[in-house]
Amino acid sequence: MSVYLFFPAYNEEKGIEKALTDAHNTLKQANIDHTLVVVNDGSKDKTAEILNRLDLPLKIVTHHQNKGLGAALRTGIETIVPMTKPGDIVVTRESDTTQSAQVILELINAVKEGADFSIASALHPEGFKNVPYHRQLLSHGGNLVYKVLFPIPNLNSYTNLSRAFKAELLQKALNTYQKDLITSDGFEGVAELILKLRKFNPTAKEVPVVIDFSTLQRPSSMRVVKTIFNSLKLCFSQLGR
Repeated sequence: MSVYLFFPAYNEEKGIEKALTDAHNTLKQANIDHTLVVVNDGSKDKTAEILNRLDLPLKIVTHHQNKGLGAALRTGIETIVPMTKPGDIVVTRESDTTQSAQVILELINAVKEGADFSIASALHPEGFKNVPYHRQLLSHGGNLVYKVLFPIPNLNSYTNLSRAFKAELLQKALNTYQKDLITSDGFEGVAELILKLRKFNPTAKEVPVVIDFSTLQRPSSMRVVKTIFNSLKLCFSQLGR
């Protein structure tokens, strides 16, 4: 079994090295073969320079212009899935350090134990630390909408990027949807992937995580109003499918 870890990076010069090194060390200590895949999404800071000097099992894909998180995720999946074989696991992660790297092992173990995919969920009483109230409200409210409209057994969290997937599930999804697997370029593309996977009746499992914004090395790039609007558009487009 090999694990492929995807990281999107947009102006992540302050946190990307720690995020990648922590993930690498966590998997290395667990004796898990792995490859890190970073999509540098048009960064204008020193992200590219830092990536190029890291001595890690790392593949770098570059967007020369910033396209958005959904577009970076689409590129990451299209890059990684052809590299996988049955039994492999694909993990998607934030490039900041707001979530412990230890959760990577918990996500992987959930898939090894039978889940088609697993998601790190902060939707519990201690899940958010130093996170602005409006962001917590957006997370709880948005995930509730997705859960009501697009239910998947055992799943409450649709928007956290920290996930692990059976490679076979993503292979099937990419073969079925091809370029339409993720059509959203923004943050809503993270949820769109899960909505599209419903077609295959996957088994999901959640792993509790704490999101701590005190470790965030840069301001969040999420544009809240735009994300809400585009998320509603996504919901309408997927109703009845």
